[in-house]
Amino acid sequence: MRLYRLAESKTLKLYLLAVCGHRLGLINALRMTLFVGSTNFTRTLHLRDPDGSSLSFTFRGRTDQGVLSHLYKDGVRIVDSKSKHIRTILDCGANIGVETLRFRLHHPQAEIMAVESDPDNFALLASNYHNCARISVLHGAVWSKDTQLYVHRSPDGNPESSIVEETGGGPSVAAYSIDSLRMLRGWSQIDILKLDIEGAEHELFSGSIDWLERVNCLIFEVPDSDKPGTLQLIFEKLKGQQWNGMAIGENLVLLRHGLPWSVSRVLGVYE
Repeated sequence: MRLYRLAESKTLKLYLLAVCGHRLGLINALRMTLFVGSTNFTRTLHLRDPDGSSLSFTFRGRTDQGVLSHLYKDGVRIVDSKSKHIRTILDCGANIGVETLRFRLHHPQAEIMAVESDPDNFALLASNYHNCARISVLHGAVWSKDTQLYVHRSPDGNPESSIVEETGGGPSVAAYSIDSLRMLRGWSQIDILKLDIEGAEHELFSGSIDWLERVNCLIFEVPDSDKPGTLQLIFEKLKGQQWNGMAIGENLVLLRHGLPWSVSRVLGVYE
């Protein structure tokens, strides 16, 4: 059994190396797959930006194994149309910015706002996008109202699984409603709203969802492992509204009915 698991692990690494090499180039693939799980040294990928410049993306080896998988597994692309382009994207729970990267590569003309509550994740997020004029980052949490929250990490201290709550000690962070975030950027609409806020979706949908009237596409992971009953709550709040839904990888995608857009599946960040 041990030899089988070892062979399975090596086969998986070879597969990931092949996929990453095809999508991101051999040097980037080696940086992503070799010894990533055994060390926590920072590494930097050098990617091509849609404007022709180089785009650097830095990650922490062991800490960011999970989020790095977004660079080579099934992901989502919203395909817009000439009659209505995607102009505004709000990435809530951006972590170090992997999905922000996907949005940047797929929608280079869009303005993107990436929001992250964990201070360590945010520091890397800010570093990764400090040269991108169309991407703004905000150290904050997403909640049903503007308030102050506390960041709680898992017992091992991994920032990938940190949550925010209204009580307790630890680092504090400003929390914003969706409408407050939208108005910070001066947007009339949010074309794509991505939520990955570790169970805070329950709090977000427990209050008024008037903000949803200004959202054209909603992308989120099923959050019930963080907060049981959240998916049912979301669907109950959506009763009476017209959305087209699709499941891709870890994500549920809801596209407002009548929009001239479609949803496609992509492997990693490039097609």
